[in-house]
Amino acid sequence: MNSILNEIRIYVGTYKKYNEGNLFGKWLTLSNYDDIEAFYADCKLLHQDEKDPELMFQDWECPEIFDGFIGECHLEESIFEIASLLEEMSDDDMEIIENYMYLTGMPLNEQTIEKAQEQYIGYFSTETDFAEYYVEQTGLLQNIPDEVATYFDYEAYARDLDFMEHNNHYFYNY
Repeated sequence: MNSILNEIRIYVGTYKKYNEGNLFGKWLTLSNYDDIEAFYADCKLLHQDEKDPELMFQDWECPEIFDGFIGECHLEESIFEIASLLEEMSDDDMEIIENYMYLTGMPLNEQTIEKAQEQYIGYFSTETDFAEYYVEQTGLLQNIPDEVATYFDYEAYARDLDFMEHNNHYFYNY
């Protein structure tokens, strides 16, 4: 099953029980369910002693990238789809997406994943390394004689480039 979903656990109680001082509930792991409907069906089965249980997610554990997908009375419907997409990615790809989300403030969804991949340039140890790569890729000094090009100040040029960077991951800024 999906290992990312193994890391997402939710303690499910109800508001009625909570208001009565009863903290009865159970930790449910999302990898035990095929979709959100199956998860909610199990939640209702767990609290079948109530006619129409108003579910309360009293606690949860999940990877940081899923912050905002779970709330006290809410589980984002797309969590299973997004987890499935992420499952196919390498740890490096996950790091790229996390850094892109940090820079842009965009929520985790399919469009954000696509944009992160489209806008990603690479990982560079320093701004100067990035500037050297960029100059080489764009051919900026291609028509400049070598004896002049050697005086090019990559460090200063790096400060002027308009790109997004976080944790040495560089992205196009468009």
